[in-house]
Amino acid sequence: MSPTFLEHRYSFFYMRRDSRRSETESSSYASSFVKIGSFDSVAGFFGIYDHLVKPDSVPSTGHVDYHLFREGITPVWEDAKNKNGGKWIIRL
Repeated sequence: MSPTFLEHRYSFFYMRRDSRRSETESSSYASSFVKIGSFDSVAGFFGIYDHLVKPDSVPSTGHVDYHLFREGITPVWEDAKNKNGGKWIIRL
């Protein structure tokens, strides 16, 4: 079976936040993101997604945020490509 390719390439990022610190408090906010991997097909998406820590396995001492962005765009508001963007949040 041949892979189903997407129109664009995407990247997964994660950030572990300390529950005692606000997300804008640290000057190293942008550097706290870790790129997990990139994909350009449905199989590539599930190749990464299947290995993510699931919500019920995240320690209660902090928060883990996952971000999914088009390749080349960083998950911060300061990225010019996010000028007219928005975000969806699912809290579990």
